[in-house]
Amino acid sequence: MAQSKRTRLLLGAYIASAFAFVVAITLGGAPFGSLNASLTIIRPTSAEAGVVVKADEDTIYFAGGTSTFEVFKDRLKHGQVSAWIYEYDGSEPDTYNGKYAFTDRAYDDFAFFRDLPSSRLLSFFTPGNTYYIMSEAPLFLKQRRAFAESSDGLDEYSDAACLGITAPDSINAGNPFTASVTLANTGSTVWTPSAYKLVSWYEEGNSTWGLSQVSLSGSTVTRGNSKTFTFNATAPSGQARTVQFAWSMHEAGKGGFGEICTKNIRVVQLVNAAECKVITAPARVALREKFDVTVRMMNSGTTLWTKANGYKLTHSPANSNAWGIKRVELGAADAIAEGQEHTFTFSATGTSLGSNQTFHWKMAQELPGQAPIIFGVHCPHKIEVYRPVCGNAKREYQEACDDDNTDSFDGCSATCTVERGFRCTEDANGKSTCNFSRPNPST
Repeated sequence: MAQSKRTRLLLGAYIASAFAFVVAITLGGAPFGSLNASLTIIRPTSAEAGVVVKADEDTIYFAGGTSTFEVFKDRLKHGQVSAWIYEYDGSEPDTYNGKYAFTDRAYDDFAFFRDLPSSRLLSFFTPGNTYYIMSEAPLFLKQRRAFAESSDGLDEYSDAACLGITAPDSINAGNPFTASVTLANTGSTVWTPSAYKLVSWYEEGNSTWGLSQVSLSGSTVTRGNSKTFTFNATAPSGQARTVQFAWSMHEAGKGGFGEICTKNIRVVQLVNAAECKVITAPARVALREKFDVTVRMMNSGTTLWTKANGYKLTHSPANSNAWGIKRVELGAADAIAEGQEHTFTFSATGTSLGSNQTFHWKMAQELPGQAPIIFGVHCPHKIEVYRPVCGNAKREYQEACDDDNTDSFDGCSATCTVERGFRCTEDANGKSTCNFSRPNPST
């Protein structure tokens, strides 16, 4: 766990005319043994309501009282790091028998907090008592820089509550998406477009998601009202991982304030992958015969197959023209997402004689000026390409008829052409039957 933040805690309300001394100590035992802590001992002397973290992110002003504590605890509860406040009970520091309030993260991190009885849970600030605030990282105080209840003697303050964040649960690396973040103004200031904006965290103003800030457009936002920021973001590139999508309000000249809207998004690395589901083609074709083919491929990767993205079916090996066709394009409106299937339908031609010829097809991504990327599991098939034989009872490529003989004057000639005055038809197996349709002048 990271080294804790040095926290200066000042007494009283807005004007901190008296403050306690800083005590730098390293505490042992759970849970403090995990942190090297520089702490300030503070003793509230007033029951006035109000908690505010000023623009100096290390400085907290607060007074005693139940109402003060409720404001503080609400912010503490939703902290994104392990942090807690401890009410010192007067015993030696290594006994820790006092009361605690802590973040949800600290509750998850330390069994010590989960085992505390209700009698050890802090419920208000008592004037005159001693308190420690501990945090594993500056983030805890940074994101809580300004919070308070409105009361006399306190400056105006900016505060915000996250009402919701809308973004995808997962996104392909480098892909754009639309997100929205809704925050309520829970402070006393008015949010104006010139002074307030939404910024990305952690760290403040980073461009992990393609932008670092979103302007507050339109009208002002007064206390009790909310603003929804809708904007376009881009997923970070690189390896697959979970990335925090976090946004907070920012005031010009003072920095970030209020609750952070955050969501973990799974960034998926773009992967080309494909599986062959079905290939349909004849097992035997005549030389130069055209035949129909269907190939059904499934997108088993994380990319989106579209024509614009260069995805297509390719013969394997990719540069072979053995079947009269190298590539089969997607349609302009086709978009094949992960897990979806697409059927390519096309015609091929047997261009060279041979048995058990390779008729394999795979997916490819081919963009202008780039070498094609061939990927996935191919669809395997073998085809025999033979030379057509006249008289074998099967009408084949370039034959007009084939009646199972090479005799002439029976309607189908010795070269398998239809003789004058005859009409020929084929049965399901391709055998021709020729009938006389008018007097034959050759007889």
